[in-house]
Amino acid sequence: MAAATEQREIGQSELERVHGVSFIRLRELNEPVCLKMLSYWKAKRGDRLMPSPDDLRPAEFAPLMPYLLVLQVDHDPFDLTYRLFGENVAISFGVNSGGRRVLEAYPDNPNLNQELFRFYSYIAAERRPFAAAGTMQVAGDKVVRTEGVYMPLSYDGYRTNRILGCSMKYDVDRCDFLDDDPLSF
Repeated sequence: MAAATEQREIGQSELERVHGVSFIRLRELNEPVCLKMLSYWKAKRGDRLMPSPDDLRPAEFAPLMPYLLVLQVDHDPFDLTYRLFGENVAISFGVNSGGRRVLEAYPDNPNLNQELFRFYSYIAAERRPFAAAGTMQVAGDKVVRTEGVYMPLSYDGYRTNRILGCSMKYDVDRCDFLDDDPLSF
């Protein structure tokens, strides 16, 4: 039994082991804010593989900005940098990583940096949206439920240049938002 547990832990990603977050199917998304952003992404995409960053109009989703993040995807060499880090995302992580490379975003947790880099790299390579859900430890060692959707954006319609993410966090002990409901605007 101990060998099986050890094997499972070795095979788990840091996100799953420490934070309990893993990919879910898009159709399993329940979070209204995430569903709204996914619908927005699909509408902007049209019949293309993915929409362009230039297609996004922040005024059309302004109340959701605190729950969003945008990553810049550089090629040659490949790298990922947080360009937008919404206020509620920053509060939950205890740091605003806007402008930081993903591999350097959390200096006290290089394993998390590596796992997030792998997570976002996979989304960039696959060129399609992904959802993730589970529990995670946030700033102050509080454990929250989280659900998010991460959607690629492309200037040329083929290569991922940005990733738009939307995530919500809820108190584990209660079923409500950690702050005001963003869809009540």
